[in-house]
Amino acid sequence: MKKLFLALAALIAMTSVSCVRDESTYFHITDVTGVVINEVYTFSDQSEADDLDWIELYNTTNEDIDLTDVLLWEGGGSEEAWAFPKGTVIAAKGHLVVDCDKYGLLNNPVKYPAWGLSKGPEEVIVLANSDLKVIDEVALPSMNENETYGRVTDGAKEWQIFQNGTKGVKNEGPARGQFVNTCGLYVNEVYHDNSDVYVADGWDASVDWIEFYNSTSADFDISGYSLYDDKHEEETKFVFPEGTVVPAGGFFTIDVDKDDPTNPSFGLGAGGDWLFLHDKAGEIVEEIEIPAFSKDSGLRDNGYTFGRKPDGSTNLVIFKTATKNASNNNAEVLEGTETPEPDQPSEPDQPSAAAKVVLNELCGNKIPDGPQKYIELYNAGDAEGSLEGWTIRKYAADAEDVAGKYNVCWTAPSGTKLGVGQYLVLEADQTDPALGFNAGLSAKKGVKFELVDAEGNVVDRFVRGADEDPFMEESFKDDERTDASFSRVPNGTGDWAYAVPTPGAANGESTGEIQGYTKKQ
Repeated sequence: MKKLFLALAALIAMTSVSCVRDESTYFHITDVTGVVINEVYTFSDQSEADDLDWIELYNTTNEDIDLTDVLLWEGGGSEEAWAFPKGTVIAAKGHLVVDCDKYGLLNNPVKYPAWGLSKGPEEVIVLANSDLKVIDEVALPSMNENETYGRVTDGAKEWQIFQNGTKGVKNEGPARGQFVNTCGLYVNEVYHDNSDVYVADGWDASVDWIEFYNSTSADFDISGYSLYDDKHEEETKFVFPEGTVVPAGGFFTIDVDKDDPTNPSFGLGAGGDWLFLHDKAGEIVEEIEIPAFSKDSGLRDNGYTFGRKPDGSTNLVIFKTATKNASNNNAEVLEGTETPEPDQPSEPDQPSAAAKVVLNELCGNKIPDGPQKYIELYNAGDAEGSLEGWTIRKYAADAEDVAGKYNVCWTAPSGTKLGVGQYLVLEADQTDPALGFNAGLSAKKGVKFELVDAEGNVVDRFVRGADEDPFMEESFKDDERTDASFSRVPNGTGDWAYAVPTPGAANGESTGEIQGYTKKQ
């Protein structure tokens, strides 16, 4: 019975991939692990045998691996799967490159798959065993000429776009650099979803268009400049005619219509595209990647455009309402399509060290054999902090510094600094600011203190009672915590609680929540 089951499984597998076999292939059930898709090149137009799309595999193991009948397919699906011919071996810690011969230029359909790769996005490559069990797969981004998409290092989990491919050798080339526009002329808005369904207000939705914005204070003459799409082909490039000028601070829009020889003929793909502007010397002075509006995304046939908000910025969004040949600054944006500016990453990999000085402890009780009532500051950051110009202010009904609001009760002396993990204890009712602060502090009354930096920013506050201006120091008659201080627990970062007083040292164990404390940071 077991032999019969295996025979049936083999027959089913052979049937499912029979379209990619011929008599020279010896079919067998494969079970490969440890081989990954390592790098991919998609920019070939498949017209030259020495410049084809290719897929590089990498063997992460210390053993040679037989790939006979292992399958590869791309976005067309497993129905177009190609099988490695008999005897194909990838060496231990080695590379193996598969050239994609869409038009049969290499004249060997057994050795090379008869399909090419889309320039992306939304292209997918799958490596699978002969029973269609996936070994590895990768979704490809859109890439420029000469760029490849690969693992940061051979077999690594992370991927990146490389400036130049490393076909058949280890991945160590530089990643794609961030393009910086220095000329001041931008592709500002693009419509690439020509539609016979959507009816636009004031423009023809059946014709794609590209809007340029001149951010400079002088007219910009783009006569002789060249515009390319993602294929970067000389045959389809568009050269701006003599007298083409974008006014200072203004806009210029050109239709993209294959049926109009006076306009760009390359077309713009709703599945994603690129635009490149070259100056007269052939140097790229502006580029933009246009996202895919797939059929399943809900973006098609709505008249949506893609562009910069504000005009000429690096912030790229999808607009719900087009602003052809006009400013994008007030255009409605499709929610969730905003992109972080590449030169201002939202989450730096290595944030710079910074001080974090906080109010750490306030004691309204007289400590036996210790300081009088006090306020303790603490640096909970990872760098030394200068407190020069910093102040502490107390809100009160009888405030004098700012009438009816607050008194500045401490100003840091010149040169005051607080090192990482260090404390500064300021005792109450001191006339010398080097020694302490000049304000009352009760264990049984409401109180509001704020720590203010040299620029006037409130960096920390403690409020017990109603947070109002002026602050009323009402008594809390049921409060009997005469043996505790108001302390952050845990030290430096926690919320406020009653704790054993620890002037100049780490705050101790919490003894209870503070009555009337207003949690407001």
